[in-house]
Amino acid sequence: MDLDEYALTETQRTLKRLGITHLWRRPEIPQQEPAPQEPGPFVEETAQAVAEPARKPVAQGFPDQGPSRVEEPVPPLLRSLFHGKQSPVRTLWTYVGLFADMQQPTPPPRLDMFRKIQASVRSHLGWPENDICAWPLDVSPGLLAQGLRFFAPRIIICFGPASPVSGDPNSGNAAALFGSSELRLLPNLEDMAAGDKQLKNDAWQILQGIRN
Repeated sequence: MDLDEYALTETQRTLKRLGITHLWRRPEIPQQEPAPQEPGPFVEETAQAVAEPARKPVAQGFPDQGPSRVEEPVPPLLRSLFHGKQSPVRTLWTYVGLFADMQQPTPPPRLDMFRKIQASVRSHLGWPENDICAWPLDVSPGLLAQGLRFFAPRIIICFGPASPVSGDPNSGNAAALFGSSELRLLPNLEDMAAGDKQLKNDAWQILQGIRN
């Protein structure tokens, strides 16, 4: 800007006295419009949701589990029966009153006989340790079901005197209690503990007949 071409203001006169007769104006930089920004993920998803009709969720291939249930806590004495076992276990051994006997400070004779027969099967018939497990019948239905689910036995070996089911061991009553597991009834533990050799032989023959 030439200061001689215009009527001078007080400031311009001061500049001219100082020998400054021209001023350079800083060139104006044209402002550029900001480039359109890419829409964020949320914007894209929202637009897609508006453009497309709502989709029904795809059902997963899981069986119907029924109403959710809270499982009954397993007492420590029963949890010890899980130790060292891997599901499925071939045979589950039991008798009515097993849990009551396990809680005695001194094992009753029938529990002692129960364990001796298990030891004989392992040593004389060569059954692996994981082929044998135990779970009581004299517990709540929930605890009984938890043991059966954990061990998933193929065969349930139940000693007398009392049978866990009424009627034939392969009847619908047994299936309702033990599912697909096969039930084998063995002689009275109390009589065998008292020295009945015939019952011991009968029980041994039944166990020998159980194959893999």
